Amino acid sequence: MILKLDPIFKEYYWGGVALKEMFSEQLLNYYEKSGMFSEIPRLAEVWAFACNMDGISRFSPAPKPKPSGDIMTLSLSSRSRINLFGSAYKGYSDFPFLVKFMDIAMNLPLQVNPDDEFAYINEHQKGRTEIWHILDCGEDSEIIFGFNKKISPEVFKKALSDNTVTELLRKIKVRKGDTFSIPPGTVYSIGKGITLVSIQESSTAFYTVYDYNRINEIGLPRQLQLDKALQVINYEPTEDYLPSAPLDGIVTLNQTEKYTSKILTVTNFHTITLRGDSFHNVLILDGIGNISDIDEMLPVKKGDSFFIPACDANYTLYGDMKVLITHI
Repeated sequence: MILKLDPIFKEYYWGGVALKEMFSEQLLNYYEKSGMFSEIPRLAEVWAFACNMDGISRFSPAPKPKPSGDIMTLSLSSRSRINLFGSAYKGYSDFPFLVKFMDIAMNLPLQVNPDDEFAYINEHQKGRTEIWHILDCGEDSEIIFGFNKKISPEVFKKALSDNTVTELLRKIKVRKGDTFSIPPGTVYSIGKGITLVSIQESSTAFYTVYDYNRINEIGLPRQLQLDKALQVINYEPTEDYLPSAPLDGIVTLNQTEKYTSKILTVTNFHTITLRGDSFHNVLILDGIGNISDIDEMLPVKKGDSFFIPACDANYTLYGDMKVLITHI
């Protein structure tokens, strides 16, 4: 049972036009259904798979007996929850991951994510590790990835007040296809001109540390969360992160306690066996083709996202495409 998911659109001041082009067809349907009289001016994020307080993935209309509604309703009400979500799924309150596209048209503020312990105490939710896979970027696009040397909290606070903090940060030029893992405690930022796919715990917990003295849309400095941020920052220099070497055409981007993300390059067809312990989220990053199980075959294109239940079965991807697969 292959279930297609509708995208969730998020407008923020730093968004661009790349995602508007990728999701032009879906946006037209969105404008029509929502009764909007004007387009989203800055489409910053498109959530491909989500189930938290800020967004819940809905199933695209499909003939019965396929489920209708959304992921949360299915996870809470289904009598066959184990068959759909898998034995590793512990319930909606601990939904394991969120997958989204991001289009960054201006440099993002410097931020940091808390770990689970700090986030549970202070934000009543889990912390998060982020995985970034670069889909496109400019020639000089870069990210900030921690510190370039070991520093003390006192040095960092002084640099913030002196506006010299950028001298302490590790800046990395990025290329299409690069992957980065951002663990809790690592200060980070994404530079302008980058389009990426992000996989993270289903958490909204993060703290803004520094925003280059910019002002917001109403002429005020952007809000910072320095008190909490300073408690979770790791002041050690960061180390390079490399995903696994390709194995059977699959690259494992990251494997945390909560989820595993893999990139699959399909040039003809590839069959994947489900083991019953977890559902799969299948996201088409590039190309076109088809996805099928024993009962049906559906066309797929760039940006399409699917929920594959955890039952003991196979599904097959046909075509020429790059696919992100995430599971518990």
